[in-house]
Amino acid sequence: MEALRAAIEAAQSAGELLLAQLRPYCGEGFVWERLSELKDVTKICDRIELDPVLGRDRDTEASLKQCADNVSDIKVLLEEANSFRKNQRFRQPWKSLVREDIEEESVRLFNRLQRERAALELHIATATSDAEYQMGVAATGARRRFAAFSPADVNFLRDEIFITDPRDDRSSLISAKGERADGTCMWVLETDAYNAWMNTPCPGLWITGGPGTGKTMMSIFLTEQLELKAARSEAENVIYYFCDNQNDSRNDALGILRGLIWQLGSMKPSLMKHGLSDVRLVDANPLFYLRMFDLRMEILCRIFNNMVEDLDAGCVFCVIDGLDECDSTSSDLVNCLLGVSTSKFKPLVLSRPLNQPLTRSLSNYLRLRLDTDLQKEIKADLKAFIQQRVQQLSDDGGYPPALQQVIHDTFIQRSEGTFLWVKLAAQELEKRPLAEVETCLSSLPSGLDGIYSRILRSIDHACAGSVSRLLTVITTAYRPLSIEDAETLLGIQPVGQLTASEVMESVVAQCSSLLVLVCKPRSEKKVIRLLHQSVKDYLFRSSKYGDRGLEAFYFQHNKAHLQLASLCLGILESHYPENFRTTRDRSFTGKYAVDCFKHHAKDSGSEFSSLVPRFLFFLVPLMDAAEDMVDWRSSIHNASHFGVLPIVRHVLDKPLGLYKSIRGYTQGMTPLHIAAFWENDEVVRVLLEKQRRLPRKWSASSTNSAGETPLHIAAGRRPVSSVQALLDYKSDPNIRNNQGHTPLHKAIYMDHAESVRLLLAAGAQASAQDFCGRTPLYLAAAFDLKHGAHSGRFCHPSTDSVMKQLLEAGSDVDRGDEYGILPLHIAVLRSCARHTRLLLHWSANPAIANYWGFKPLHYIVGDSEILASIDEYRANDRYSNSRKGNIFSQSSGNRNVSTANFPHGNYSIYEGWGDARGRLAVSEHRTYVFMHEEQHNAGVKEILECFKSSGADLNVQAADGTTPLMCCAYRNKPTCLVAAKWLIAAGVDVNTQDDHGDSCLHIAVVQRKRSLVAALIDAGANQELQNEKGMTPADLIQLRPEFWEVLETEVKVEEVE
Repeated sequence: MEALRAAIEAAQSAGELLLAQLRPYCGEGFVWERLSELKDVTKICDRIELDPVLGRDRDTEASLKQCADNVSDIKVLLEEANSFRKNQRFRQPWKSLVREDIEEESVRLFNRLQRERAALELHIATATSDAEYQMGVAATGARRRFAAFSPADVNFLRDEIFITDPRDDRSSLISAKGERADGTCMWVLETDAYNAWMNTPCPGLWITGGPGTGKTMMSIFLTEQLELKAARSEAENVIYYFCDNQNDSRNDALGILRGLIWQLGSMKPSLMKHGLSDVRLVDANPLFYLRMFDLRMEILCRIFNNMVEDLDAGCVFCVIDGLDECDSTSSDLVNCLLGVSTSKFKPLVLSRPLNQPLTRSLSNYLRLRLDTDLQKEIKADLKAFIQQRVQQLSDDGGYPPALQQVIHDTFIQRSEGTFLWVKLAAQELEKRPLAEVETCLSSLPSGLDGIYSRILRSIDHACAGSVSRLLTVITTAYRPLSIEDAETLLGIQPVGQLTASEVMESVVAQCSSLLVLVCKPRSEKKVIRLLHQSVKDYLFRSSKYGDRGLEAFYFQHNKAHLQLASLCLGILESHYPENFRTTRDRSFTGKYAVDCFKHHAKDSGSEFSSLVPRFLFFLVPLMDAAEDMVDWRSSIHNASHFGVLPIVRHVLDKPLGLYKSIRGYTQGMTPLHIAAFWENDEVVRVLLEKQRRLPRKWSASSTNSAGETPLHIAAGRRPVSSVQALLDYKSDPNIRNNQGHTPLHKAIYMDHAESVRLLLAAGAQASAQDFCGRTPLYLAAAFDLKHGAHSGRFCHPSTDSVMKQLLEAGSDVDRGDEYGILPLHIAVLRSCARHTRLLLHWSANPAIANYWGFKPLHYIVGDSEILASIDEYRANDRYSNSRKGNIFSQSSGNRNVSTANFPHGNYSIYEGWGDARGRLAVSEHRTYVFMHEEQHNAGVKEILECFKSSGADLNVQAADGTTPLMCCAYRNKPTCLVAAKWLIAAGVDVNTQDDHGDSCLHIAVVQRKRSLVAALIDAGANQELQNEKGMTPADLIQLRPEFWEVLETEVKVEEVE
């Protein structure tokens, strides 16, 4: 002990001297981190001195001597570094000398010290069973502790996620559509499907109906009813979202999930910990990393699922209205909803009938079809709505009873079951004097299309062009526009004595029946919106199916976006040569032109060719102003990034423009790399078609600075069409990057199952290993495809199909990484019975040990995570396996993580692999996740059954003699006792001893597992067995007299029983 303290003091003195002299040259971090490790060893010495039991322990004494010898070597090294520093001949090359020679030797010595310290801690844990050295912290019920986050962190993440408040959106809808008619929608609460959804475990409820059948009003009614119900119980919460095809922030899966997360996080701030755990790094400022947080779909889905599965969330009712108004990402949203495993999450979706893939995905939902199954109820609601509207017309216009009846009957006959027709027809009658009401009524056409045609025919011919342009802008714009915004965007000019605003108001008045002015949430500004989604459907119908004379009001998708692109380009031209960043910040229209021009240009397709020559002059300034772009100093690179196909074709057809600034700062990225990264799949295909016109270094097999080909990039992005295009061009699916990853590794790491299928079909090697030895099957087992890498949660069913694909393609099920960690090790550690069963079915060998000598079954009690962090994509150089023995150094701030030092990066591996018994210390930042206790226990039992049925040895011993039963005794988790009792009942040998002579009874006594002690005694455990120190279980109890009385009483009670 004294020798170790003296060595530490000497090493620290030499290190502090070196630190003072080194600071001007390479900073203090190099030595400071290593001196902190010496302080940790000093703390262990203090603890040993305070515990007389440890002072008499022979293993502890031997470990102390090894530590002292190693610290002495460190002291010599630091003194040698000081002598080099004082020698003037080494002044100039000092920095390189330290980094190359001294650092390499210090890493080796400190790695050895780290291993010796870990062994010392294990000896301490065995001898004392102190809670500070327990890795598994006792859980309360089925919950686990989470790392603490400050309210500022929570508020920051919630603000970052916020896009729109669904409560404001609902208020705007009520304002635009009016109040619900009394007595309507009540019947839905009495349906069998609704009551089954409310009161029994089921995937969800799906209500479908055609346009104008009152789905949105029903959504508003249901959210209000559910909020009244939740107000009576603290265990229930209601979240909802109203999709909006006219607002690009409310019509995709990302926006919907952000709205739901924000709403649930506002009601239950503690649930935001699930989002913070994704971005917080040990000893780092969480706010800094939150600003860097990429809100990808996979991450948001994981956050949302973890939030609603949290016990604190209680029962969560989730209403999503208008799923049909969501863009192509609606399938991702549905998959996210289906991924929630708790029955306390109750989703309710309302939409028009969806396409076949989405209908198939929602097939397990209970379904209410408003158009067919509930016609009687809908007609009753419609009749009540008509009665209310007719009464309002009568009160305002003084209609006689006979006329009221005629109006009522006409509305019933011609509405075709749509509430919207009744609303529009009533608006037409409101404009007429009493004498013309009946004539107007008789001229009203049936159905929505008929009444839309009538409204358009009533527009003044002189205003038809202006109204058409206005409707084009309103239906095509990605964001809601106010009257002032639309006026500027359309370039409305004064006419005669009328101001531009007055002209704009007259144009809006011409088609006011098709539009509605809605107050912007928390603002006095009003935005123009279409009356209903069916108006957009009508305007974008093919002109050959429309009415004659209305061709000017029938729009084509590409031409409508071309018109908006032209308007945006006009705004940019009017502000040039002003910096477009200033233009963007100056006004809404400037911001809209800069941000949305690209999207309109892409959606206009080949039509944009006419604007390319006019636009090219603004390409670089526009890329500089956009938040998600960078000027690559090369025309073809910029065009590939911008992603507008006509621009790319134009540049490719101009050789001088193509090769101008060809030496731009591209970081090794070719146009194909850029197009694949920004998911411009059509551009990828064009570039592949034009390969002969591009320099050879820009070929499909070229690599960037990270050694990645375009196929690597495409495999990690969406959509998969780029992957297919590159594979069709015969790109090599087995080429490796600087980390040894093939595109198949990248596809699995980035959660793209469809890309996995395409790559395997193209001949990708299913057993290819990266430079850390990891196969695609390893990644599929370790990384949760549904919720992203490093999810820290239990495996999702969507990973099963990927693993099956890999196994069917011939992946070696027993090929582990460089530390011998197999997919089966991972499946057991993650308590994933499905993966365990699948791997054993494919003949995984349960007797293979990892680098630390532990076999899969030793990890039966599981844990909440596998890898603390992987910085694999930042490394630029290849890693040589020959250095495996010297790569470990402890991560600062986290005693459970050992970091492998690479030349330009690091790879952190969770140290729990090295101690399946769970006796290492707990970091204060360690995050715990939970499952329902019954579910977790059932999963553990199922895993054990899988091993038993496969014929595996349930009493298998690790390199140090530890058995799975001993691991259960070491660990302090609720599942330990369940697994231990199952193993005892299965007939394992309860008297097996490890290399130190300890039996499971010895361990259970030291760990204070009273129930397990009783179970072992009942199973015939030998109470007289002695370990190598000659101690029986009773001798160990005497080391803790305060524990003896409790245990002795319990054991005697068990014996009597």
